[in-house]
Amino acid sequence: MNRFRLIQGLTLYLILATGLQACGQNTASKEPPQSLEDIYRMASQSGNIRSFLVSRHGELISEKYFRSYDRDSLDHLRSATKTIMATLIGIAVDRGMISSVDDPISNYISEVPDDKQSIRIKHLLNMTSGFKWSEGTGYNDHNKMIDSGNPLEYMLGLPMVARPGSKWNYSSGDIHMLSVVLSNASDMSTEQFARKYLFDPLGIHQFKWQKFGDGYTAGGSRLELKPKDMLRIGQMFAQGGTYNGERIVSKSYLDISTNVLHVFNAANGVSEGYGYGWWTINLNGDKAAMAMGYGGQMIAVIPGKGLVIVVTHKWKVNGQTAGEQENRGESLAEALWQWSQRG
Repeated sequence: MNRFRLIQGLTLYLILATGLQACGQNTASKEPPQSLEDIYRMASQSGNIRSFLVSRHGELISEKYFRSYDRDSLDHLRSATKTIMATLIGIAVDRGMISSVDDPISNYISEVPDDKQSIRIKHLLNMTSGFKWSEGTGYNDHNKMIDSGNPLEYMLGLPMVARPGSKWNYSSGDIHMLSVVLSNASDMSTEQFARKYLFDPLGIHQFKWQKFGDGYTAGGSRLELKPKDMLRIGQMFAQGGTYNGERIVSKSYLDISTNVLHVFNAANGVSEGYGYGWWTINLNGDKAAMAMGYGGQMIAVIPGKGLVIVVTHKWKVNGQTAGEQENRGESLAEALWQWSQRG
C-alpha cells in the first residue's frame, strides 16, 4: 500500500466527522443521498467493485456483490491485514502470552542484534521502529523483503536510521515482525492463533493466510476473508471488543489502537494519524477508524453512528487505478455518513 495514498485517504475522516470534503471543498451544497438505493446505484457504478456491505447498530442493512462476485468469495484484504495483525497482538496481551506492548522484541526474537535491542512491540504496531525502509513505488523494500526468502533475516539486517518511537514510516516489514513475535510468544502460527482466538469466536470459518519464506505467516498482507466476515471484525470493534456477548479483545487495547498515536494533522480540535494498525481520527473525543488495503479494500468503523462499512475491489490493478478505487470507496463511506445524518 502506498503510504502517501493512505495519508491522503485520511481526509475521509474529516469528511465523516465534519462533512467537509477533501481539498477544502464545502459539502453543504451537495445533495445528500435520499435513500440506500441511491448509494447502491453509486456503488454499482464504481469500477472493479466486488462487494459493498453496511451494518448499523449491529444490523446488516446492505449486502451487495458485483460482477460475478458473491458472498462465498474470498477477497484479499491487502494492507487491511495489518489491522487484523495488530488486533491479534492485543488478544495475546490480554491472555498473558505477551506481557506488554512495551516489551522489547528481543524478548520474543532471539536473533535481534545489539543496535535493535531498544525496539519494542509498540514501535512495530505504530510503525516507528526506526529501520531504514522505503515502501514507495517501484522495487521497494517490501518487494526485497519477500524476494529475500527470509523476511525476518532481511528486517534484522536493515540499518537503523531513527531512534525507535521517534519517527513514523509506513512499513509492512514492521507489521510482519509482529507475526514473528506472536508466533514465538504463543507457540502457534499466526494463522492458528487467529483461528482460535479471533476467527472462530466471530463465526469466521473460511479464510486463507499465506506464509513467507521464513516460515511465518505474512503479517502485513496476504490474508483473504469473505466480505461479510470483514464486517464481523468491524462490528466487533464498533462494540468495544465484544461479539455476541463474548469478549474478544479488551476495550482498553482497542481504545489505544484507535488513538491518534502518530499525528499527521492537528488543528481546531481535530487530530488525524495512525494508531496500532488503524488509520484514525479524533474529533473532540469522537473517533472514526479505518483498515485500508491497496486498491480500495476497506473496513471503516464510525462507532458514534453505529456504522461499519466494508468495500472490496479487484486488487490486481496498476497504481493509478488503485488510487481511483480507493477514492470511490471513500466516497461511498462519505455518502453513507451523509445518509446517516437523516436519522
